[in-house]
Amino acid sequence: MNIDAEPWWKLFDRQQAVGFKKKAGRFSFFSSDGYGWTGTPKQSDFAVRELPIRDHQNHRLFEGDVVSATWMGRQDAYLMLQDRKGNCHLGSPAGVLVEVSAEEMRRDLHVHRNLGNIFVSQNLQADFDKSIRKFQTLGQSFFGDKLLMSATVTGSVLGGCFVQLQWRGSIGPMVTIICLLSGIFLYLIARKQLADHWMTRGAIFAITPTVSAAAALAVSGFYTFLSRTIPTASDTPAWMVGITLWTTLFLLCFGGIPIIAQVLGFRSLKPVHRDSL
Repeated sequence: MNIDAEPWWKLFDRQQAVGFKKKAGRFSFFSSDGYGWTGTPKQSDFAVRELPIRDHQNHRLFEGDVVSATWMGRQDAYLMLQDRKGNCHLGSPAGVLVEVSAEEMRRDLHVHRNLGNIFVSQNLQADFDKSIRKFQTLGQSFFGDKLLMSATVTGSVLGGCFVQLQWRGSIGPMVTIICLLSGIFLYLIARKQLADHWMTRGAIFAITPTVSAAAALAVSGFYTFLSRTIPTASDTPAWMVGITLWTTLFLLCFGGIPIIAQVLGFRSLKPVHRDSL
């Protein structure tokens, strides 16, 4: 199995594979089939880089390819990815993601068939959603985003409650929900404008549980405290009110964050290695 020192690039145009690109020094060459080459660029949207492994027929494999293969004695479909440091990762439909060296891939991964590329197939993206999210969050804690988004959402809801108390003397559920969703929207739209590369499914699902729990806890705690200081005709214990409110706000936030992020256009996955076309 011969692996070129200079990797090829696979070209896609409107989700269709249209050819290949390779470089020789400062010059780039293009081909539709990998045999005849020309210096004329091909119309394409993006390119994915070759991985240091071939299939059993010595065909090239590229970042994001999903292959039918046998790995460590287990035959399954595997997603092949590579991070910015050049480390290779294998993902499975079950959500398992393992880091392997190029030598381990060449030795232990026996590729039978290429099933398609994750960047152009919505079905494959859905099949490997868990692995993709794990890949997107490798080595990242998102501590700052969890903290800032929790503060933004909590501040939006508490601010809305304060305004309602001042103007109406009571807190209405619909206005409170609108304030919560507005806080989520404001943070995500600002984050998207400042750092578009952050807007991935992995990042969204990594911060959602913490933000939902923190915002719900702060608001339910405030409301429980308020209900104890203001006389009310209700016989419901304050702790029950707090738990019910926390559960409601948690579920609203937990569902609202990914839905609003999707409306704003967060992406599931993009190639790590991109090339100017």
